[in-house]
Amino acid sequence: MFQNVEPTPLDPIIRLIGIFKADSRENKIDMGEGVFRDSNGNTPIMTAVKEAEQRLHDQQTTMIYVVLSGDESFNQHIARMVLGDTDTSRIRAVQAPGGYGALRVLSQMLSKVSSEGCDVSLCLRQ
Repeated sequence: MFQNVEPTPLDPIIRLIGIFKADSRENKIDMGEGVFRDSNGNTPIMTAVKEAEQRLHDQQTTMIYVVLSGDESFNQHIARMVLGDTDTSRIRAVQAPGGYGALRVLSQMLSKVSSEGCDVSLCLRQ
C-alpha cells in the first residue's frame, strides 16, 4: 500500500538542530528552535509573560471547554486585528495548537473543499 510513497526531505530546522547537536564546539549558539537557552540549557520565561499568565490565572472563572474552532470572541478580535475595520461577516477563524496544528486544520479543510467541491464555511461545519 505504501510502497510508492517517497520519504519527505528532512525539515531544514530539524536538520539544523542535528547539526548543532553534532557540533562539539563549546561556544556554539543554537539557532534551530527559535528560542533562547541560557548556559544551563534552560529557556527562561520573560517576567512580562509570567505576569500575564498570573493575570489570566487570577481572572479565570471557569475551566469549561470551548468549541473545536476555539473561543469565538477571540477569533472575532483576531480577524479584526489582522484585517482591520472591514466587514468580517464572511470571515471564519479557528484556533489551532501551534503552527503544525494550524497547517493540519487548513490542509484538512482544503482537502475536503477540493474533493467535495463544497463551500468552505459549510465544510468546516461538517
